Amino acid sequence: MDPAESDLLKQTLSAQAARVHQVESALRQMSEHMQRIMAGVSQLSGQLAALDERLPRAQDTYTATSDCQGRADPWGALSR
Repeated sequence: MDPAESDLLKQTLSAQAARVHQVESALRQMSEHMQRIMAGVSQLSGQLAALDERLPRAQDTYTATSDCQGRADPWGALSR
């Protein structure tokens, strides 16, 4: 290998190493952002669960004289 080829190879390897470093750095940043996002989602989930616990619950209004769609049973078949 002549000196020109050797220099070109060194430049190529150096450029590739720099690109690998950029990609690794970007991946680390993305990982940090994802950790912050997941922490935020977890916090919001907890807040939502706490709010859900405070909501009033409707009583179950289903009766034996109603069908599964909530319509009245016109023939009274379910109430016999």
